[in-house]
Amino acid sequence: PAEAATLLVDTNVPDVNPDGLCSLIEAIDNANADSAVHADCPSGSGADVVQLQSGSVHTITAALSGLPAQGLPAIGSELSIEGNGATLNVAAAVPVDRVIDVAASGNVTLSEATISGDAGSGTASNSPRIYNAGNLQLSNVSLLLNPETVAGIANTSSGTLTANHLLVDAPDNPSYPFPHNGSGILNEGNMILTDSHVRNLGTLYAAADY
Repeated sequence: PAEAATLLVDTNVPDVNPDGLCSLIEAIDNANADSAVHADCPSGSGADVVQLQSGSVHTITAALSGLPAQGLPAIGSELSIEGNGATLNVAAAVPVDRVIDVAASGNVTLSEATISGDAGSGTASNSPRIYNAGNLQLSNVSLLLNPETVAGIANTSSGTLTANHLLVDAPDNPSYPFPHNGSGILNEGNMILTDSHVRNLGTLYAAADY
């Protein structure tokens, strides 16, 4: 197997820009491709590790081109994102809902991170902040949802979600049934939560509803 690569994200601007700095988007692209798609970051190789700088705030200010409502690339490889206390934030009035998107082929670990931001307003505004169709492990992750924001986590029928010390702060908003606004988790797959706190678990909906 290929030796794992470590990709250090040294800018808090999540975009693609040939500026000599490795952004979160560029790091995920390289990890997915197991190559140097973007010269600003090391080449991906096998089970990669993406490291965010301690306490950094990465503010998403635009949706990915061709992918409305998505702020970061879908992850289809084996990847660990070490947050080190970083925050992934969606700026106000930006058409982005999903922040972490794990494809069916993805095996992802996210640790020591907070996901927050303004209400989603993309074409798929009922998408959650975290969408998992693969294998996802969360450790010491907080999801802070505003009263009129998108939902927290959708774990699909093909997904396996394991979380330890997860906080999902979803306000009670009965006017917006899950998976639209104000609900914490929609689980259709396999899910194990330990030492976690979730406000407002969503009602189980068919896959066509999100």
